[in-house]
Amino acid sequence: MFTKEYKKELFDLLRTNAHMQKAFDMLRKQSKVVSYIIIKDFQTKKSLSIMKKGLELLGIKNRKSISKIVGLIKNKTANKEDIKFGEINGKYWVYIFPLTMDGKTYAFTICFSTDIITTTHLECFAFSLKIVFENIYKSAELSKISDSIKPRAIALSTVHTLHRLITSSLNLDELLPRIAHLSIQVLRANRCSIKLLNDSKKILISKTTIDLRKHKKISLRNLPVGQGVPGRAIKLEKILRARNYISIPLIDEEAIGVITVYDKIDKKPFSEFDVEIFRTLAEQSVVAIKNAQLYEEQRNFIISIMQTLAKVLEHKKNEYRIKNPIYTELNLRIGKIMALNSEELKTLEIASLLHDTGQLSLPKTILSKKSRLTKKEFALIKSQPKKTASVFKNFNSLKPVMPILLHQHEKYDGTGYPKGLRGNEIPLASRIMAVVAAFNSMVGKRAYKKRKTIIEAIAEIEKNSGTQFDPTIVSVFIKTVNTASFKKLLGERLK
Repeated sequence: MFTKEYKKELFDLLRTNAHMQKAFDMLRKQSKVVSYIIIKDFQTKKSLSIMKKGLELLGIKNRKSISKIVGLIKNKTANKEDIKFGEINGKYWVYIFPLTMDGKTYAFTICFSTDIITTTHLECFAFSLKIVFENIYKSAELSKISDSIKPRAIALSTVHTLHRLITSSLNLDELLPRIAHLSIQVLRANRCSIKLLNDSKKILISKTTIDLRKHKKISLRNLPVGQGVPGRAIKLEKILRARNYISIPLIDEEAIGVITVYDKIDKKPFSEFDVEIFRTLAEQSVVAIKNAQLYEEQRNFIISIMQTLAKVLEHKKNEYRIKNPIYTELNLRIGKIMALNSEELKTLEIASLLHDTGQLSLPKTILSKKSRLTKKEFALIKSQPKKTASVFKNFNSLKPVMPILLHQHEKYDGTGYPKGLRGNEIPLASRIMAVVAAFNSMVGKRAYKKRKTIIEAIAEIEKNSGTQFDPTIVSVFIKTVNTASFKKLLGERLK
């Protein structure tokens, strides 16, 4: 069954069809046909207006003529597919050809002739009309099927693309802009915003807005629930659609946020087709967002545990002058300059908290020993990176941290442990931590050696650039330590 929209499309195809015009031209050559019109439905004002204009072109202006044509069309004694005809105004003969398919009449072709048309010519013309209409009908039907399949095909493609997004990042700051970009691409929209509910569920926090209109300034605005299009969508927990926007609440077991697209690029209104596609995208986005949120919660919990472990270790060793937060900050500052992305910086942060955790299992006699370590004692220390990695290997969110911890004692020239990696074979974060850990060790108070000043420690690190340490990182490290902001951070404690 065709919808109103498709019936209009069917009629427009019929009215503009070149084969329809050819069939009429053939009839005109064979008989005295002077004009024809096509109407959709004799009951509508528009169809009656078309008939009126058609008659006026023939010089017929009375209402009786229209009434007579309508009467012929409505003749219930005749078969629906029969050609109906009659005389009008004593001057023209009118012939009505119903265009029927599967027992349903979709339109009428009305021809006007100054004489009676022979049965042969009428049947030939009727047959031509039938063939033309069948082709148009099938074309419209295929278009309808295509339009029905298209959103599902795009939906499947969208699900596949979102699946790749879900597996590619569990960082909300990276994930949400990707979802927004995908929404714009799929919906052919100019703008997309994603807002997530705060803990109180009363405010929508703007997380990302992507706007393709370069002259528009992007502003991230928070909204109370109930205000604005996104606020109303989340309050009602229903999809809102208007000509220039679609807003869909993101709902898992409960609402977590809302995603909204605005203004199609071609300036056309958003359709039901767009809603169906966007609904699929939103449903999959909820899965991705919830996974990222759960991952973030788990990692934050683990970080808090790691911070506690770091404090325990500091208390046990009781000798570092640079406390763990400052040690971590130095690693992160170098990491940012080395162009680590947000996910890699987070991993480096966790590794910084855990870097000496393996030493919790070392006897205090080794940690505080003033004399040279024995081969057995040194072997025990060398085993700590693997032990540290094994302790946390069952935590999925810590898997990216393990290679950093495992290789933090490798040396740039390949003489380190546990695997003797060299150069870029060593993870970048491990190379960063190696420099910072060495600096930390030299300026810290140790039982077995006199601590160095910051200037002496920097000189020692510079001396070992290219052998023990990555030269590029050494250069960045020296610049970072010598900045006024980092000197302020260290304060007077290490001067």
